[in-house]
Formats: sequence, structure tokens, C-alpha cells
Amino acid sequence: MMPHRRVFLTTLVSVAAVSFAAGRLLPKREVATPVLPGAPEAQRHTPESLPPSDLGIQIADIAALPFDQTYASFKSTSPETLRSYCKQLQDIPVRPKRQAALAAFFKALIHVDPGLAKDLILQLNKADRWTALFAIRDTAPPRSMQAVAEVLLTYDRADISSCSWDMLADTLDEWGHSDPLALKQFLENRGDQDVERYYGELVRNWAAYDPEAAQEWMNDLIARRPPSPELENGGSELFEEHAWRSSVEEMLTAWVRGFLEHDADAAMQYVLVNVATPQVSNALVSFAGELFAMSPDRARDFIHRLPEEQRPRAIDGVAEKANAFVRSNARDNSTSPRFVAEWMLQFPADVWEGSISNVLHQWKAADAGELLSWMGDLTAETREAVVRRFPTYVLRETAERDFASIMQARDAGLRDVLLEKLMRGASDAREAMIDVLGRSVLPAAEQARLAAMIPMPSEVMSVAVDDGSE
Repeated sequence: MMPHRRVFLTTLVSVAAVSFAAGRLLPKREVATPVLPGAPEAQRHTPESLPPSDLGIQIADIAALPFDQTYASFKSTSPETLRSYCKQLQDIPVRPKRQAALAAFFKALIHVDPGLAKDLILQLNKADRWTALFAIRDTAPPRSMQAVAEVLLTYDRADISSCSWDMLADTLDEWGHSDPLALKQFLENRGDQDVERYYGELVRNWAAYDPEAAQEWMNDLIARRPPSPELENGGSELFEEHAWRSSVEEMLTAWVRGFLEHDADAAMQYVLVNVATPQVSNALVSFAGELFAMSPDRARDFIHRLPEEQRPRAIDGVAEKANAFVRSNARDNSTSPRFVAEWMLQFPADVWEGSISNVLHQWKAADAGELLSWMGDLTAETREAVVRRFPTYVLRETAERDFASIMQARDAGLRDVLLEKLMRGASDAREAMIDVLGRSVLPAAEQARLAAMIPMPSEVMSVAVDDGSE
């Protein structure tokens, strides 16, 4: 899932912990709310017959109950009683405790009765609905994915997606991974809800199981509605045609990626034979990246077999796999920036130079000292190419950090050339960088020389400098 998912998971866990602690500190109400069905008989006595510590769990305190107990209890509880529980949870006045209770309630209910979970969520107010949505989205089993998707379809698209993430796409992709035919039926039955944009999730996952059937379905769909060669109409028709064209292109790319999961050897041969076609060429970046994730050695051999003009695009896909959160000394370090960078250097510089910017950006964020030490050991020719792509665009907020990271370089020649490059990329942080220089250990003459290299914000540079932030 996307980063936002991890953020919401952390929030829910924190809320559960806080609410549980708060519940223990608050005085007990004299009138107990209903205990969950299935509790031991001893827990069903009235408050007068047992001390408070022996009372059964109250529905308001459901967040404190282990999931397996809640699940077992819900399995034997009537829908009417579950509905009453949900109503009681909505009446909890303390919001953190209400959120934690609702999250625990729906986490169990989505496993027991997906349809009821969906119906109850749609009756919640907006804030509580978000809490319940994230509870079911992160825990739903495959058979409950349809309910999650149906809840997401009730939201405005702007609320659940942006240019870089899409909650419904993530859900459909996860669902399609386990049951592509169920996803196919779901999408076909909702043609009036603008779900064509998600056909790629279906095709990729279906092709991983049955590429022939997925391709036949896709080709039939395109044959019945071929994209117009030119977008001549205006208004909504133009928008709809453009959206359909994008969906078709995404499906064609997705099929190649799914084929790779089904049979890597056959998929590589298919790409090599058909790489000149637009649909395969467009899939090359993601295909090469995923092949690298499967096997760096197979990806290397595959790229060597590509036509020379296609190799840089394939290397782009590998570069995207560099992950700043994977350390060079990790047990599986194949996506660490260092591993990816050194793997790319197996090819001539003209193949990887345009792609290495992303790797350097990830590596600089993860461990600038290690990166600079590595650059210092490169041959002169390779170092020159890497320096050209070293990320040096500066913001006011990062000026001191960017300067300090380059000052770590042990090689004086490398440090000097990177400082000069940094100054040329500091136009938007000119005053901040001049202040950083003034407080540095560099001699006054060197401070002045470097400061003179910083362009004024309004200057139009006659030579474009690649800042490596692509």
C-alpha cells in the first residue's frame, strides 16, 4: 500500500492505545452497557454480584478485546444486535475512544458479514466513516473486498485519490491479485460508475493467472470501442475519449507486466520480439523494473539483448527500484541505492547516465557520506558522469543540510566540484546559502568565490544544469 496507508494504520493503533488507557482511568458507569455474546457466564452477572474487575467487556471498550474473541463473538451475534452495537459506539462522547471502538468493531465485522459492514459504514457521519473505512480496507479478506470497493465508490474521487495515489486502485489491485474473475464481474457490472480507469488493475492480475484469457477479453473490449486516432471533438466528449485512450494504453502495459508474473522467460521473449510496438515499448520501463526485482542477473541479460536505443528506458525502470529505506548492509540489499547504482555501472555511461539521478537522490537522502565516499573511488570518467547527475537543487529550508552533506566528502577535488554545482543550483535559496557559507569553516576568499556563483533568482541561466531531481 501507499505511505498514507502506513500513516493511517499508525494513527489507528495510537488511538486504540490512548483510548484503552483513558477507559481504565475513567470512573465506571453504574449502568453497564451490554456485554458481548459468548462471554463466560461469570461475566454475565450484575455489577452488584461481582467486583468491577470481574465484569465482562462492555461494547464501548471493544478496542481492548483481542480480535479473535471479538470475531468469535460476532459470528454468533444476530445482525440486529450488531446494528445496536454500532449505534451505541456512535454515541460514545469521547472522540478518540469512539474512533478506537469503531475501528475494532468494523475490523471484526468485515470478516463476519461484509454486506452488513458496508451498510453500517454508509450510515455513519463523515468523520466516523473514515475511521471505519480504513479499518476494513486494511484488514478485509479477499471475499470482503467487494464491500470495501463499494464503500470507496461512494466517495468523491478527489477524496480517495490524487495524481500519485488512488485508494480504490490499491484495493482493486489487491482484490484482483486473489480473485481476478470476481473483479472482472464487479467492474463489468459498474460501467456507469466510471470504473474503466481501473481496467489495468484487472488485466495485470488476470494475466498473471491466465494471459491468454486476459488478452482475449482486453482485445475484444478494444475492438468494440477502438480509441480514435485523433481527438477532434471538444468538451466532455474530448475528455471521455482521452480517458478511454489512457485506459487502453494502461491495459496494454498492464498485460505485459502480468505476463511477466505468469512466465518470466516467455514474457521476456515476447517483449524482445515486440519491443518496437507502442504497447510493449510503453511497458518496457515497468517491465524491466519488475524483472530486476525478480532477478538482477536476468534483468541484466535481458537489457543486453534489447536494441541499443531501448536500453536507457529499461534502465529507467531499474533506477525506480532504488529505495532510500533499504540500507547497503541489509540482508536483502538488492533495492538499496548502492546496489542499484553499482548494478547500473555494468553498462556504458550513455545507457545509465540519464537514469541514475533518481538513484543518487535516494542514496543522498539515505546516507550522503556513504554516497560521497563511493563517488570518490570511481574512475575519473565515471565520476564525471555521476557528478553531472548529482542532485544539487537547493531550497531555503535545506541549504545548510545540503552544504553540510557535501562537506563530508574526503576527496577535496570531488568536494570542490560538488560545492560549485551546489551553488549554481541555489538560486531559489540564495540568501540562505550565502548565510551558510558565511558561517562555514571555508576561508573567506573561498566563501566569496562560491557565493559569486549563486545566480540571482531572476537570472535566466544560459546553460541548463541538471539538478538530478527528476
